[in-house]
Amino acid sequence: MKNNILFPVLLTILLSFTNIAEAQNYFYSEVENLSVRREPDLKSKRIAKLKEGERVTDLGRTSRNEISVKLRGKRTYGPFYLIRTRKGIEGWAYSQALSNRAVYVEDYTCFVYFSKYGRNDEEIEAGFYERLNGCFEYGNYSFISKSRGFREINIRNNEGDIIGVENISRLVDKYGSGVVVLKKNKRPKYIGKAVCYYCDVNFDWWEKLGNNYGNCGG
Repeated sequence: MKNNILFPVLLTILLSFTNIAEAQNYFYSEVENLSVRREPDLKSKRIAKLKEGERVTDLGRTSRNEISVKLRGKRTYGPFYLIRTRKGIEGWAYSQALSNRAVYVEDYTCFVYFSKYGRNDEEIEAGFYERLNGCFEYGNYSFISKSRGFREINIRNNEGDIIGVENISRLVDKYGSGVVVLKKNKRPKYIGKAVCYYCDVNFDWWEKLGNNYGNCGG
């Protein structure tokens, strides 16, 4: 008799926990260093940062206000969502930077040849493609030549999708021109002034570049 009464009670408790688990909704950050703020406002204090792909709990509240933010080269509009991080921090995150599906995080290596003094040298650009031949078809390797827009470098994968946005303006201000290597979740690395590819005197510079990165694993 005791067993007959106990079993339905245990089953009810178990189903209650199951329903709670099923009702739990999650979001995943679609960008690196997504801000979690105390209030649903860009001016509100940031209390946490989310890594790309990081899972958070949806607390079921949406802000009344909507904002406009540029994400990965596209202008977006939307409210904030109230979320809880894995560390238990509750705050507001921008809705358009969150996905209700798990986010695949792509690594990348991008070489940026830059100059703030005007048009870049086409021979140097050709040198990168020749010296690193094959790398740009392997994984998410890419080369970009920039003479402006240094605050927003859009990194694209082989399908043309933007998978990262980098800011190299501080290095541009410091060096004026040169080459930067950008890697996922790492600080931009300045590797020196770009030099003439077809000049014998600069052979060592290009040889070093090929040795360090030409195997597509640098």
